[in-house]
Parts: sequence; C-alpha cells; structure tokens
Amino acid sequence: MILLTPGPVQVKKEVFNIITKHNIFHRSSIFENIFRKCLEKIKIIFNAGNSYTALILAGPGTMAIESFVQSIISKNSNILIVSNGHFGDRLKEIVESCNVSQRVYFIKFGYGDLISLNIVEEEIKKVRPDWLLMVANETSSGVANPIFKIGKLCKKYNIRLMVDAISAIGGMEIDLIKQNIDVCISVPNKGLEGLPGVSFICLKTELLQNNFQPRTFCLNLSKYYEFSRRNQVPFTPAIQSIIALEKALNLYIKEGFKRRRKRYESLSNEVIKLTKKAGLEILVKNKTQRFPGIVTIIITNNIPVRRLCSYLFKKGFVVWFYEACEANNYKNLLQIGVMGSIKKSDIRQCFKYIIKFLKQNGYKK
Repeated sequence: MILLTPGPVQVKKEVFNIITKHNIFHRSSIFENIFRKCLEKIKIIFNAGNSYTALILAGPGTMAIESFVQSIISKNSNILIVSNGHFGDRLKEIVESCNVSQRVYFIKFGYGDLISLNIVEEEIKKVRPDWLLMVANETSSGVANPIFKIGKLCKKYNIRLMVDAISAIGGMEIDLIKQNIDVCISVPNKGLEGLPGVSFICLKTELLQNNFQPRTFCLNLSKYYEFSRRNQVPFTPAIQSIIALEKALNLYIKEGFKRRRKRYESLSNEVIKLTKKAGLEILVKNKTQRFPGIVTIIITNNIPVRRLCSYLFKKGFVVWFYEACEANNYKNLLQIGVMGSIKKSDIRQCFKYIIKFLKQNGYKK
C-alpha cells in the first residue's frame, strides 16, 4: 500500500525498520539518550536559539495545539486567529472549546485564498491582540501562508505569534528567530517523514516560566518542561515513534531543507503535469502560493470522488479527498501528497488508475 496522503506519509525502510530493533523502557538511560538527541535536533531544524525549549508530547499535533492553549495563554489575553482553510478554522475551535478567553477574534479568508496582510494589519490595529495564531501550510488546500511577513507584523505591534507548522516542515522554511515565532508546533509524520504517535513544540522558554497555573493535568506544558530537563516525559509516550523520530531527524538534517524541498517540488510538478494530461485542474495555480508537498486537484462534481478514492485503495494507493460542500466552495477535491518515500513511478501508476476511473465514469477532457 502506497500512501500518497498529506500525512501520515510513506516512510523510508530505515525509519520503519529501526523500531523493530529496540524494545526499551522509557525510564531507562537508553531512552533518555535518544530523547535528548531528538530535543537537540528539533531545535536545529527550527533554527531555535538558546532562548527556546523543545518539548515532545505523547499525542498528535492537535493535542499539542490544545496543550499550548491550555498551558500558555492567560485568561485575559486578546487572541487573533487568521484562517484560510479547515485547519485554520480548527485553531478557532480549539481555542473556543478550551474557554481560555472571552476575547477571541477571527479573520476568515476564502478556502484556498491568499491571506491579505493589509486586512490582518487593520484587524491588529483594531483589536490589539496579545497573541496571533495561524497555520503555516493550510493542509486542506496546500496554500503556503506568508509566515515571514506575518512575523514582521507581529514584531511591529509587539504580538506573540503561534504557528501551526504541522505539515510545513520540508516544504516551507521554518525559522523561529527570523520569522519572530514564539511557539511552533509540528509532528514527525509529514514532511519530517517519521511515524505518527507524538508531536513536538518549540517555544520561548520564558513562556514556560509564567506565574499562572495551567488548566489541565495531562496537557500541562510546565510539567513536560520540568521532565524534559531530565530528558524525560511525565507520561508514557509512544516510545517506538520517538525512536523513529530520531532516525527521521538524522535523515532530514543530512538531506537538508533545500534538497528536501527540491525533491518535493520535482514530485509535485510530476503530479501537476499528469493532472493536466488527465484534463483536470489544480486548486492552487500560483506556484509562489503552493506548498510543494501537496497537490490539490479539482474533480468535476459529476465524478464520485469518494468512489474514486475507494477504487485507488483497491489498486494499492491511498489518497485523500474532500467532497463538495460550502467549506470548499462546493468543489470535489482530490489530494495527492508527495511527502515521504515516494517515487515518480508511484505517481505515474496512480494516475493510470485515475484516468481509467474517469473514463469508466464518462469524464471527457
């Protein structure tokens, strides 16, 4: 089965195989050594200086976002959330469900649209937020958001910036110092090409040294910070995922951001070429706005996109889809992810089946 999804992704054999070589106890020195290396390398890939701390959490990226909200944002904070898709909207849902503040402001751009810096700045002037929360790569569409420019705005107005970089690693440059990011959250199982089961946060250490009490026990980042100083975690983590994470980090650092991004660009260009050959369109047409790890394809509404995905699954390919609805401007969408151990031959074979299905269902270019 080949995963052409936005995540989890197809991992290299050396990442997958390493988990079968170790069966360790998380309170052992062996685990602590692996854990320490992971924390150090997370800071390297984010270009986080001495003023930042890396934490690894025992759960998915969404849980890590909630732990940040519950542990770091104070009750009297003004919060501004900027969204142009499903995962930006989810930030709002998380903040509101945590009930941390009555002053939550929301800017919603259209699905797949570019974020307007002028509109964001006008809203900043109006509401004077303490925090701005946004997604780096909007996974639901594949739009790469302008993190550098948003970071400059936050610096100008003295605003804290939290970035959901869950799917951004490998396809977008994430530099906490240059981009003025206070908190950055990601996972191993997308552009880092590791296994799911854990998430990680890199944040300014001063945020962990606040005077107010976190509102949660299990998601308490202060507790994670206390244990991390001993290269430990407060609760039993997905140990095998952390073992795989160290290997994935080593491979990422060896390949380097520029070469990994170039690999993704080459693969996504193959997807785009074959999409056009099939007579279909891509959602994000502007190359400067398009995240290179995901290509979102518009499928005409008379083609059953859910059945197409089921058909591909039977042929050994897993892809993701969105059925036409108000949230995505009533378009059937198919997503091809190229993060992970993917070859052009995999993409070509998948498109042979896509084209065959389209013909069988009466689609004409």
